[in-house]
Amino acid sequence: MTFSKPPLEGAFLAPMARITDIAFRSISVDYGASLTTTELISANGLIQNQQKSLRLAERAPNEEYFATQLFGKNPQTMAEAASIIASHQDSKFKTKKSYIDINLGCPVPKVVRNGMGSALLKKPELVGKIISRISDQANNPVTAKIRIGFSQKTINAVEVAKTIEDAGAELLTIHGRTTEQLYTGKANWDIIKKVKEKTNILVAGNGDITDAETAQKRKQETNVDYVAIGRGASGNPLLFKQIRDLFVGRKPTIITPKQKFEAFKKYLKLSEHYNTHFIHQKLQAQHFTKGFHNATKTRVIIGEAKNREELLEAVRCVFENETKI
Repeated sequence: MTFSKPPLEGAFLAPMARITDIAFRSISVDYGASLTTTELISANGLIQNQQKSLRLAERAPNEEYFATQLFGKNPQTMAEAASIIASHQDSKFKTKKSYIDINLGCPVPKVVRNGMGSALLKKPELVGKIISRISDQANNPVTAKIRIGFSQKTINAVEVAKTIEDAGAELLTIHGRTTEQLYTGKANWDIIKKVKEKTNILVAGNGDITDAETAQKRKQETNVDYVAIGRGASGNPLLFKQIRDLFVGRKPTIITPKQKFEAFKKYLKLSEHYNTHFIHQKLQAQHFTKGFHNATKTRVIIGEAKNREELLEAVRCVFENETKI
């Protein structure tokens, strides 16, 4: 098991349910994302119904540095699921860099109530057992994603990070909010900085990055190895190009409405190729059109679209109100 370090000049695409599908991940790589991660996949579901869950782990040919994210709470179940994923990935992508990413950061109530996702921040010892078991059994390197703590009163990111490092993980992504915050308030990058200072593991910081300048500032302020972009890249994969430009010393490209529309068309074409559900295509259309003039009215039209042609036309109308395409 050899760990290949992702390129430093790009940003990671953080996992997001119903957003980081294979088509969106693929175009994010085209625009400069240096590592992509699937949306979270249930370890139990993978073992019980491999084909359905393996579809979520399907990988695009251009995803060179790629992580499959698993969630669960039983060390042996997690290890078995990781082995299934590792075997599946190795059989198709022998020359690619594949990681097993452990979800310790999901704040969604139905996940947390079952003792999974960020609920595991309350049990660092169990986190260590999960990481160790997977590291021992899976063929691929292990990474993890956490939040800074379950609540403001129980911030324990440094302790959990050290446990994860000692258990054999190679890279850690930290979202700068607590579980109880969900996605409200501001991300606490001071805690992310402290984790980087107190550990030797590779660290990616995550939270409130919506432009290239902020990405560079956070990286420099905290000395993290990487930045990971979630909601800031939703509907705007071109952000990765801007970040890569800045990280390598170029002036970031100014993104025009026309370029953004072209990105959506590229996404839609790829999603058709990968048989992405139409509901997910419409969700992506909502994200791509967010913030434009008359976007609220257009999102209603997007919701009423019955096929790909109607969806594309609805999105076109939004961008044509911004500039002639």
